[in-house]
Amino acid sequence: MQVKDKKSEWVIQMNRTDRMLAILLELQRGGNFRKRDLQTAAAAAVLRNAILEGRTVSFSYQKQGCGEETKSIRRQVDPYGLVIISGIWYLVAFCRLRGSIRHFRLDRMARLQLEAELFERPADFDLHAYEPQDDRNVSVRVLFDHSVSESLIETRYFYLDHCEMTEAGLLAVLRVRQPEEVLSWLLGWGSKARVLEPASLRVKIQQEARAMLQK
Repeated sequence: MQVKDKKSEWVIQMNRTDRMLAILLELQRGGNFRKRDLQTAAAAAVLRNAILEGRTVSFSYQKQGCGEETKSIRRQVDPYGLVIISGIWYLVAFCRLRGSIRHFRLDRMARLQLEAELFERPADFDLHAYEPQDDRNVSVRVLFDHSVSESLIETRYFYLDHCEMTEAGLLAVLRVRQPEEVLSWLLGWGSKARVLEPASLRVKIQQEARAMLQK
């Protein structure tokens, strides 16, 4: 997750994928890389070939559910393009399970494989113009202590939209369907995280903290 104050645009990233792969392979030789980044690079290489060859792919996809629940679902998709948003790589593809175009984070894929089946991308599909559907319409603003700013960015938390470094700390904006979805995660940061809004979530965290002290 890159620290920035506005969203990235959805753009075609094929040559940027090539640069990312080259950089990460060089880092691998020097031993200076994170396992998650290397997995993302490996997935990008497979998906790049699938996009160019017009081949269907399948993978297990981890999706955040209600609260901290994580579900893994096997997906079979026709890959249309790779994009990057706020430093996170996504695949834009037609999902056979959902019957519509969806986007998937590369770092949430497992057991990615090429299928024998070929497909043709719709002639009227424009990756530049594609806008993902997203029902996370509630913003949660949290101020994190400087001491945990790097750790926060490294998490690439599912609900983390963007961050901005300030004198008071790292201001993080989360996008959720309902504030309770991030309650447990925020409690895990203890005094290093201070909810600015919504006020209802701030009150809920205070109540949970008091309840834990009474146990």
